[in-house]
Amino acid sequence: MTKFKEARISSIIEKFYAAAADPTQWRAVLHEMSDILGAEGICVFPGPKSNLSPVASDGLDAPLEYGIQNGWFLDNPRVTRGTAFIKRPDDLVTESMLFSPAELDRLPYNAEFVDRFDLRWFVGGLLVPDGAESAVFSVERRKDQERFSNRELELVRAMLPHFQRAGRIGVEWAKARAAGMADAFEQMGSGAILLDYQGRVVRMSARAEAHVGSAITVAHKHLLATDKAANVELQRLIGSIIRTASDLPKLIAALPRALGRPLIAYASPLIGTTGELFQSAQGIIVLTDPDERLPIADMALRQMFRLTQAEIQLAKQIALSVEVAEAARTLGIAVSTARTQLKAIFAKTNTHRQSELAVLLSRLVANGDYAP
Repeated sequence: MTKFKEARISSIIEKFYAAAADPTQWRAVLHEMSDILGAEGICVFPGPKSNLSPVASDGLDAPLEYGIQNGWFLDNPRVTRGTAFIKRPDDLVTESMLFSPAELDRLPYNAEFVDRFDLRWFVGGLLVPDGAESAVFSVERRKDQERFSNRELELVRAMLPHFQRAGRIGVEWAKARAAGMADAFEQMGSGAILLDYQGRVVRMSARAEAHVGSAITVAHKHLLATDKAANVELQRLIGSIIRTASDLPKLIAALPRALGRPLIAYASPLIGTTGELFQSAQGIIVLTDPDERLPIADMALRQMFRLTQAEIQLAKQIALSVEVAEAARTLGIAVSTARTQLKAIFAKTNTHRQSELAVLLSRLVANGDYAP
């Protein structure tokens, strides 16, 4: 007989709110919640238009991975039927509400996927009630366990408001982290494009958006290169950072454009986020423009080489490969003054020629010591 641990419900509610602010706790909380409910595990699925990644408690890792790899969550009848069935945020659904006995045995989702892992009975509902952007949860029991009783459904319903409030907080935290990540690359002078577990664009920084229509485009939330040959490479790049194609060793691609040298696209999975509840970004594409010259930060030159403000302004002109006479005109100083300042700059930076100084300053830019 399935044991529903009613006495532990109050303790798990407290942990919902702790996990809301610390996403690393969610997997453990889902596992404990599953144990309290006498279930095999708990899954959280994204709504039809949500970027959230599917997540499961420990007991359902294998079904989750299999479902993602084989596309069972792209058109999940539990989600589509369940969200249509639910009229209020506190509504719950079970297998008998969504499927007929024949469908439980013969519908491909159940017969080929759910049955494969000896699962059958479930109770589910809205975790994040937000229309198509919603997330739903499903508490799973095996075939050899009992269905959820009316009493158990009432106890799940009592937990639900707290689960949902914590869910909303978790979603907002995830959005803030994604925004901060994109902004960090923006400040470092690179465009950033965050992708979800299906390779769809979650967020794009301003620098990345500036290349839309030139080197890249977005169609149906999917990132494409405007050059056909480059797009093949870009899709391999994207495939290398999402879970369904993590075996592909592609990490860089060149994206041609009408004017200028090709953009360089780097890819990286977001290590440490896999398995986090409410995590929308699975990987990141970083775009670097080799033709863009970034201004060097005054503070870096002042602290590293003890340059004066006048010397800093001249050094930044030299970094742009500007001749001394032209730099003097730009800065409104005499050429002789510029030459005197340049000698001081050479001495302080331990360089001897303008080309050597320009290379040194370009290295500072490459290492991120520039002004945003």
